[in-house]
Amino acid sequence: MSRICEEFPGTLPTRALWELEHDPDQLVLTIMQLRAYARTKAAMDRAKTAEEAPTGALADLVMDITTDLVREAIAARRAARGVTGQDDGRSPE
Repeated sequence: MSRICEEFPGTLPTRALWELEHDPDQLVLTIMQLRAYARTKAAMDRAKTAEEAPTGALADLVMDITTDLVREAIAARRAARGVTGQDDGRSPE
């Protein structure tokens, strides 16, 4: 309940408890997770060195999603150019 009150200023503990007990989809927890992901992603984007970057499970998730998005973007660009197979991106010599 404390985290809910911190995450949503002005929320009373009784309201936080009510949200947990009456929302079968746990929307408040989903919002908190999405905000934590966004904060972690922003901290990773701001980090100038590996030591400054956050670590942990959420940072790993950010890296996995970022990697997947980059791979999808590369595949889409290759598909748009009609490139097939394991093209390394270099032009033929």
